[in-house]
Amino acid sequence: MQNNTQKHVCCRPLPIGSVIFDGKIGRLTERLIFHRINSPEAREKVYRETIDAFRNKIDDASGVIGIWQGEYWGKWVISAVRVAEYTGNAELKSFIRSAAYELISLRDENGCISTYRNPEWFNAAPPEEVKKVLGVESDWNWNIWCRKYTLWGLLESYRLLQEKPILDSALKLADNLIGSLEKKQIDLRHTGTFCGLASCSILKPVLQLYQYSGESRFMDFARQIVDSWRKEDGTVPNLITNAFSGKPLHQWYPEKGFWTKAYEMMSCVDGLLLYSEITGDTTILQAAENLYGLIREHESNCVGSVGFNDQFQNARIYLNSISEPCDAIHWMRMCFELFRLTGKVRYMDTFEETFLNAFLAGGSLLALGNPAQFGKRLADMLEFFNAAEYIKASSPISGLPGCFTIIDKKYNRPYLIKERTDR
Repeated sequence: MQNNTQKHVCCRPLPIGSVIFDGKIGRLTERLIFHRINSPEAREKVYRETIDAFRNKIDDASGVIGIWQGEYWGKWVISAVRVAEYTGNAELKSFIRSAAYELISLRDENGCISTYRNPEWFNAAPPEEVKKVLGVESDWNWNIWCRKYTLWGLLESYRLLQEKPILDSALKLADNLIGSLEKKQIDLRHTGTFCGLASCSILKPVLQLYQYSGESRFMDFARQIVDSWRKEDGTVPNLITNAFSGKPLHQWYPEKGFWTKAYEMMSCVDGLLLYSEITGDTTILQAAENLYGLIREHESNCVGSVGFNDQFQNARIYLNSISEPCDAIHWMRMCFELFRLTGKVRYMDTFEETFLNAFLAGGSLLALGNPAQFGKRLADMLEFFNAAEYIKASSPISGLPGCFTIIDKKYNRPYLIKERTDR
């Protein structure tokens, strides 16, 4: 199916790889790509661990909660696909092909690809059972969240390779999940953790699957998710309705720690933006713009990202911050898509602020190799960026990736990227 959403897009970005990073950021990018995607350690250890999770199936081994090893294959492949496009690396493209078919080989007879021994288990056990087994309370079940990343990784592989068996596998994976929910009569909002935000973030790859396949059942499923966020009963998190309330996110409901998870909420907004792009629903687009405004005003933190310790809890009032790289990345994704759909430059100003600060701080650590050698990596990072000129502030909690913020002192926009001339 052709993507017929262009009439709802204001700005069309250049193809990945048509421009490259230059200067210090360019060298950092090259190091990050090598250590996380192309190095022997990345291929033989990091990637191998992501695919082995589907063989070992230990995410639900406790019997009372479910964890998230199943997210990493999709995350790694999504990154690898973008790197292959950015660099034109034919060998990496071949590796991605092998990775996709290796994953497909691990699906069950129903088309399900999961790191859970029981792929139809979508909620943690009752609190008293969890505490009896683990000694602590937890409502974790990341089954559908993991399925989201698996589906997304398959679709990115298909986008790169255009090989029908990969798309067919993605179709079967999504059909299996939807069928399981319908069979058990389970509302997606009532699965997983953080009031369904983790599970409902599958919205984006489901919409991508609709774009690639043209199958209306996927749009129907996506519409159910969207409609669940504008309920008159006000069920948490009711993202769309609350986006028009004008109230800061942390004031929407009491007991905010149960639902104000920054990474997962922004992942859901990413899906809402694609839904608006496909359908032309301007109410959804306005809701996303309102959410941006609320996050920007109340959740901007001192390291150039949003939230405090991956929670929306009025981060602007804190003098320091613990900022997860995932939050920075998904905040930038949200800003970029808003810019693409509206053409409003302020979204890219915010994108740039987060990129030059929180993202580069986290990326610098990841680009310096073995995570076990954190002390040396930290010293190397400070030397790499010349602390006297670039490091603005750090959290009192030392040694945490993302605590360092880099000010825009020498990264002038004309030198941030340059046109690619080698291909």
